[in-house]
Amino acid sequence: MDVKVYCFNSPALLQINISKKHIVNDVIKHIITIYKRTPELFGKRPLRHEEPEGYELRLIDDDEEFYTPFMEISPLEKNQPIGEFDALALIEVRGFKSKNLTTP
Repeated sequence: MDVKVYCFNSPALLQINISKKHIVNDVIKHIITIYKRTPELFGKRPLRHEEPEGYELRLIDDDEEFYTPFMEISPLEKNQPIGEFDALALIEVRGFKSKNLTTP
């Protein structure tokens, strides 16, 4: 199935073809790989984390802009199958501290 993934609370769109049985964490890893290989798809926004734990997938808020994540409910569980959603939002996990960030 084709799923539209809106990245980082913006209209930047990535369309991926996955099975509804794929695990959410694996889908996030796949998106990170695509992002690293083709950053031009996302404008000039750098990827802040390389770990999938730094991101979450959320449903889209039907009452807001077409790409806005729905923050009133929890994100999709990372160890569960992705299910049958036609659009999702990828956002950073608030307060996540990357192990790969270097500090000056």
